[in-house]
Amino acid sequence: GFRNTKASFNVVFNSDSTAQNPVADVTVFPNPVTASALNIKITNPSGSSYEYALFDAVGKLLLTGKIPVTQFPQTFSIDMKRVACGVYFLKLVDENGNKVATKKIVRQN
Repeated sequence: GFRNTKASFNVVFNSDSTAQNPVADVTVFPNPVTASALNIKITNPSGSSYEYALFDAVGKLLLTGKIPVTQFPQTFSIDMKRVACGVYFLKLVDENGNKVATKKIVRQN
């Protein structure tokens, strides 16, 4: 049989349309990656450190690491020499485990 389910959601809007928790602005370059390094630029850091994880297209974890924020903006490089050509996803979380960004990365020769 079918069950009647009820879902409720709480949505909070700020009157000045700004985000409650400012989210860091993350840029990755070069994309596609043809050299040996991928750069991550965090323009508006909302924390003092971040963790990154690089996944392949099927969700397998390939690389992880920490990015300490010591300046504004902060640029950090990830060594991509051992990463094969293909499509990847870079996930960035803050020190509290909150997702900051997910970026699609293409690795080419």
